[in-house]
Amino acid sequence: MKKIIISILVSCLAIVSWAQDFEDVLRYSQSYQTGNARYSAMAGAFGSLGANISALSVNPAGSALVRGSMFEFSPEFTLTKTENHYLGNYDRAFTGALKIPNVGFVAGKNVKEGDLFITGVSFGFSINRQNLYNQSSNYNANNVSSSLTDDFLYLANKDLWYADYNDLAYNANLIFYDTASQSYVSDFRWYDGNAIKTVYGQEQSINVKKTGSKREYLANFGIDFSQKVYIGANIAAESIFYSEKFSFTETDNQLELLYLNNYTYSRETELNGMGVNAKIGVIVRPIEYLRLGFAAHSPSVYSMNTTTTSSIQANFENLNFTEKYAENINEYDYQMLTPARMIASLGFVYKNIAVLGVDYESINYSYGYLNLNSTEESIRNQAIEDNLTKTDNLKIGGELRYGPFSFRGGFASYGNPYTKHVTEDPIIRTDVSGGVGIGNDSFYCDLAWVRSNTKQYNQLYSDFNGKEISSSTQLKRDNILVTIGFKF
Repeated sequence: MKKIIISILVSCLAIVSWAQDFEDVLRYSQSYQTGNARYSAMAGAFGSLGANISALSVNPAGSALVRGSMFEFSPEFTLTKTENHYLGNYDRAFTGALKIPNVGFVAGKNVKEGDLFITGVSFGFSINRQNLYNQSSNYNANNVSSSLTDDFLYLANKDLWYADYNDLAYNANLIFYDTASQSYVSDFRWYDGNAIKTVYGQEQSINVKKTGSKREYLANFGIDFSQKVYIGANIAAESIFYSEKFSFTETDNQLELLYLNNYTYSRETELNGMGVNAKIGVIVRPIEYLRLGFAAHSPSVYSMNTTTTSSIQANFENLNFTEKYAENINEYDYQMLTPARMIASLGFVYKNIAVLGVDYESINYSYGYLNLNSTEESIRNQAIEDNLTKTDNLKIGGELRYGPFSFRGGFASYGNPYTKHVTEDPIIRTDVSGGVGIGNDSFYCDLAWVRSNTKQYNQLYSDFNGKEISSSTQLKRDNILVTIGFKF
């Protein structure tokens, strides 16, 4: 194969990031709150129950049920397991972390009932982790039908150049221009006369490591009206940190390629974001044992900063050079709006013996919005509308008490956020939880276990004909929490 290299440098955003925009909005919009151990053991079904520091993040009116003061913190151990499937092959990966996802304080006091029927006021502060991004995934297979370089070629032959994707492949000599066919070719795919020749069967090794979290820092105020109606409001700041390291290696382990031994395409992304939102809520107690709750969470407005470093390291033989390296660094700032959510709740409280809570939550992820100040803004926001949809989430939790001891359990189901443009197979997350606790008038200690289970589909690249090459991951996460709290 004759190789003629033409220097073409076109600076623009990668098509890979185009495809991920709606995924990014979804990631930062989703909330799987890790609260204190009691809240977590009951699957977070506290929208109508209140009197729990973590529950302030769901329904701010919950603080109005508190009398006295409480302070608590919650250490947690998290083990995340991924079961990864790619081209019929199976692999596993594990990550673990020790964190403190929840710290909070709330105080409530009785007041003399006046003309407004106010019998109590409360205020609180809380730090809650709203989402955890930590996971590792590995995919390994021999691919006999395509290569990542096919995606580079597909774009190059349409004269679509992306600075952190196929432009890197060109500069690293993974793809090159063939004057005879007047097209771009590679060691995997080229022309012999008018005939297309391909050599596949290379080993593919793909590694993805994600870390980070979304946290909420809230201030709360609540009012009790005659111990029948409770209202509350929050103002909150939110922080996001997300890091992703992606590497894709192809190796000619069968020694069939003419020049290329192996190469690795790497992409490292680091994101930092700060946002604000507000929440209001009400809890009504029409009769002694029944509680009804409703809460509305405003959209969150974020300022985001993202730095992406993409590179290709390629190793060759039978050439006057043995390796090539190309790199692109891209940093940009933008704003993001995540959708509002509504929560309706039902609760039953029987004396100091039994508690049952049910929460229904609705959120439409297609209402997410990116403010990019660029020509791609409308395209990317249209992708959000086309690929994301409304979800219905359900949480159920219960508690039984015997003397100073409490026994708890819960279940949560989070609906499919994707339209059929993304997958015909619904992506649903389920949480199963349980826990125990012991406490008295001045101290409490709670223990909880939460098992989360969900499936992920990952578009890795497209072949020369534009067909998506994907992998799947079954993610299983176990959280063990201990909450230590003081009443005074």
